[in-house]
Amino acid sequence: MRGEQYCEIVLSKTGTEFVSYNTMGLNECPIDIWKKITVAQVKEDTGSSFVRLNGPRHWIMDSYKNAAVVNTAVKSFNGLSMREIGEYRVNSQQVFISSIPYQTGEVKRQITWIYDAGKPVYELIDSKGHVFVMHSYSSQKVLQTEDSLSI
Repeated sequence: MRGEQYCEIVLSKTGTEFVSYNTMGLNECPIDIWKKITVAQVKEDTGSSFVRLNGPRHWIMDSYKNAAVVNTAVKSFNGLSMREIGEYRVNSQQVFISSIPYQTGEVKRQITWIYDAGKPVYELIDSKGHVFVMHSYSSQKVLQTEDSLSI
């Protein structure tokens, strides 16, 4: 999986409860289809008050096991097939400080990421010493490659 492209759409109908749809296991998020998806259209199609288009992204882990998606039904967003893969809740304070980078949160999802021996693992360590292991990187704002992560 390392290097494969994917996309996700995060949406909320309540403001504090979110679901994440992802192309994992279905397709590698073709850019020509992804670019046609708009926040306004997803809001209209889903009745959501909040929508975030999160992609394209690229996997850093090499494989996974014990994956359980929230909902196995495939949903199409303007022709892009996705599944609901995670649910998460945030408190109202987190909603108002969303501009602060690197906030922690809990995602209701079951999956084990696997990193092959000898391949790079990228970590973020916060001011309290908590270690967070990167499972993907984004190329939605800055075109990146895995090689550019270690610069």
